[in-house]
This record gives sequence, structure tokens and C-alpha cells, in this order.
Amino acid sequence: MRLLSLLLALVLLCLAPLALAQTDCPALVEAALHTASAACADLGRNQACYGNVLLQATPRGDVPTFTFEQTGDIVNIADIDTLQLSSMSLSDGTWGVGLMKLQANLPDTVPGQNVTLLLFGDVQLTNAVEPVVELPMRATGNVNVRLRPRTDQDNIMASLTRGQEVVANGRLADSTWIRIEVEGDARGVGWVSVDFLTSDGDINSLNIVQPGAAQFGPMQAFYFSSGLGDAPCAEAPESGILLQTPQGAGQILLDVNGASIQLGSTVFAQTGDGFMWLSVLEGGISVSASGVTQAVPAGTFTRVPLGADGLVNGAPEFPQPYDQSKFAALPLVLLPEQIVVATPIDPESIQTAVQAAQAEASGEFFPLEGVYTQHWTFTGGETFNTAQITIITPGESFSWVVLGGNPNPTVFTRTGPSVYTGRIYVFTFTSDTTFIGTATDPTGAIINITAELVP
Repeated sequence: MRLLSLLLALVLLCLAPLALAQTDCPALVEAALHTASAACADLGRNQACYGNVLLQATPRGDVPTFTFEQTGDIVNIADIDTLQLSSMSLSDGTWGVGLMKLQANLPDTVPGQNVTLLLFGDVQLTNAVEPVVELPMRATGNVNVRLRPRTDQDNIMASLTRGQEVVANGRLADSTWIRIEVEGDARGVGWVSVDFLTSDGDINSLNIVQPGAAQFGPMQAFYFSSGLGDAPCAEAPESGILLQTPQGAGQILLDVNGASIQLGSTVFAQTGDGFMWLSVLEGGISVSASGVTQAVPAGTFTRVPLGADGLVNGAPEFPQPYDQSKFAALPLVLLPEQIVVATPIDPESIQTAVQAAQAEASGEFFPLEGVYTQHWTFTGGETFNTAQITIITPGESFSWVVLGGNPNPTVFTRTGPSVYTGRIYVFTFTSDTTFIGTATDPTGAIINITAELVP
């Protein structure tokens, strides 16, 4: 009996630290997120914030040493070469949390909109955007600015006058054409023959760029690796990166581990087991790698094969429904836009959802099956060109197509609950209720949209 009591005491002593660790884990998560939220409240565009210990950052070779050593430190992301976060350590009470805001390809006219990257746990990130060398130059005469470095007439996008000052940010390998910044144009850059430009600096210091190549802003291209399946308790998330684009900003382009990703959504990114894992929590993404482009709707994930060097070496897989329970502890509260994680799409409906996402990207109509009716109420008179659509079922994703639109049908996809106010073109109602279009839900059923005029 005495021996049994001794063995029981030893078991309890062994279990006590584990029980204490499990108790400390939720408290550590809560404290770290609270600290990061307060410390990074003033984070601006193209900046990174030290949210919670431990983080280590190394500056780029041409950047003076910066201070990024404690909670609340903020640096320009263009100055960062690598960023290493610590995994959660219950014994030390540490868990690395970092926050970034990127401009990416968002226009300068919307400074309040940014792409958010929230990093936590065992994550290492390397900046893959080459530092951009800029050189002030002047036009030596009246000259056209070209979309491409060639002189055909339909290639003109702007013009310069003699003595006009510009900023050059690239050149062809033989330096015969110079790429310059073009204000007020959505493309942002144009080309001018070197024969019409002069500078006090050395044009050979400019980066060599390819015509038509994407122009990446700070950290718009990066490499990363992370832990996978490493959450120490149910209240802690697995290591990874949450990416979120601003509502209504259109598609944002990022280059991640060598894959081109178009997103208008919230995505959880991880690496492990030889893959990059991309789980779409709301909205949708398009992933291009190895000559294949794959649409990935909300409620699913895709995997992209990675080589031993951590770079993409294969095509993205067809999306599969994710395990929603994995995301229960994600620190979504630190994102600027609060979302409801999409309900996983059943395997039979993924093909329909992928077709809907492809249709949204291309503007094409897509085939649907099954019919039921959904009704929305509109106000504003008998003729109007905007409408508000409210999706009230949590986690339900709708893709809808307006049939009578002019000039073309339009497709919209969003995960509820949410409100979308957008253009439906102009419809004139001749009765109290009029059929105006169709939509689909994740099961592939058609929704007949009707509109009721309210005085």
C-alpha cells in the first residue's frame, strides 16, 4: 500500500508541470496578443512592428543598423533582410508576434489601405524584393513616354517637356531605355529613350529590369518558412502568417516562395512536410506556379510543392476542404477587418466554387444547377444603379451573377455575414417585384434574386 501511494505521488509530481503549462498557455496567448495590439497601434504603411518577444531582424546590407529589439519598435520593411520569430515557449513565457503593413500594388491615392501580414510563432521571413535604386533625371527635349521601350505610335502613354524633372527607377541591360515614374497613371511607370534624358548621376547604377515585369514594392515578394502542427495548447494557434487585403481594393499581387498569388481575402499561410499550405478563410485567391494557375475559394486550402531550398518546384494542387477547428485559435482580432472563418466546402461542391471563382476573375458566365428563391429589399426609387446585398448566414459563401447588366454581366463572391454595396448597373422596375438576376450558394443551387421597391 505504501509503495502504491509512493507511485501515485510520483505520477502527480510528473503531471503537475504539464497541468501548470496547460494553464499558462492560454494566459500567454492572451497577454501576447494584448501586448502586440497596443504596441503596434501606430504602425504605418510599409512598416514592421515588434509585437511580442522574441523577434530578431537583420538589416539589408546597404542599410545602417536599426533598432528592432523590443516590443513597440517599428522599422521600414524595405530595410529588413530577414525576420525570425520564436516559437511559443511556456517555460520562458515567450512567443514571437510581428505585424507588417504593405502597400504592395495598392495606389498611393488610398494611403489608409494596406495589406496586413500578421506573423506568429516559428516563422522566418526573407525579403525577396531587390532594393530599388532611384535617380533624378531631366528631359533634354519634348519626348513621349512609352508603355514599352519601343517607338510604335500606339505605345504612347504620356509626354515630357524640355527640362521636366523625373525619377528613374530602372533601365534595359544596354541602357538604351530608361524606366521612369509616371504620376497619375495606374501602371505607375513608363519608358523614355536615354537620348532624351540627362542626369548628374550614373545611369548604370539603376536596376536592370524587364519590360512588362511586375514592379514590386517593399516586401511584396518574400520567402518564408514556418512550423506546422506545433500549437502547444488548444488556445494557441499553429505557427504561420495571416494575410489580409483591404475590402474593396481589388486583387493584390504577392510573390511568396516563388509562387504568384492574387488575393482579395484573408489567408493563413504555413510551410511544412515539403509544401506551402494556403488556407482561404474568406474571399478567394488565385495561385500560379510551374505554369499552372489554380483558383482557391473560401473554405478550402491548396498545397504548393517546395524544393529543398524552400522555393516552389511544382504546381498548386486542386483545393480541398480544410479542417476549420485548426483556425479556432488564430489571432484574427489583430487584423484590421474582422471576419468569420468560412465553413469548409464539401468536396462535391468545390468544383462549382472553383468555377465561380474563375468566372469572377474572367468576367465570364458559368453554368449552374438547382433553383430556389432569395429576396432582397431595395430603396431609392424606380431607377437606380446601386444596391446593398446582405448575407446573414455565418460562413455561407455566395457567388451571384446579374443577368440584365449593361454592358456585361457581373460576378461577385463574398463570405457572410457581410454587407456588399456595389454596382448593379441600372434597372427600371415596372411592378412591385421584378426578377433581376441569379446567384449560387456552395451547393451549386441557383438563387433567383428579386427586388422589392420600398417607398
